Amino acid sequence: MNKNNVGSFNLFHWIGEQKDWLTVFFSLTAIFKSIISLTYQMKINTRNQVREFIKEQRSQAINVSMWLSFEKAGPKNPNVTISNSNINAIYDIFIFSASNWSSGTISDLGNLNKDGRDNYYQDVQYIEVLPPGKSKIFISYQNAMGGEHSVPEMIFKDLMERLEMEV
Repeated sequence: MNKNNVGSFNLFHWIGEQKDWLTVFFSLTAIFKSIISLTYQMKINTRNQVREFIKEQRSQAINVSMWLSFEKAGPKNPNVTISNSNINAIYDIFIFSASNWSSGTISDLGNLNKDGRDNYYQDVQYIEVLPPGKSKIFISYQNAMGGEHSVPEMIFKDLMERLEMEV
């Protein structure tokens, strides 16, 4: 037997050295997995916050409706009924008449003067505050051949948007 263990392999000594490396390796792996898990959880939380924000925005808008009636319409006989079924008022309401073939987006406002008229006072109604309940207004409307006709559209701010603007 060699006294200095020169040229021989000591299994217990080798395992002791490798144990330190294994500890470092598993520690780094655990830290890496923790970072990945934390990043993934933050992504999920952000997605849930966005969904909650959208749900909150729609919660008031879903309770507002508007319809057009054609019976004896005129400035003294309003033809558009707006129903706000919320417990809070809505603010800065713009109501305008657009084609039933339009996109139903804010870009419809650009189509109001397509026919050469530039009279937004006739085509757009502005209401600063609309309390809960039903209200009636007059909006000019047009019919055309081929099934195209005017429909009322509305853009408004809810209570949360109004508070954000004041801050």
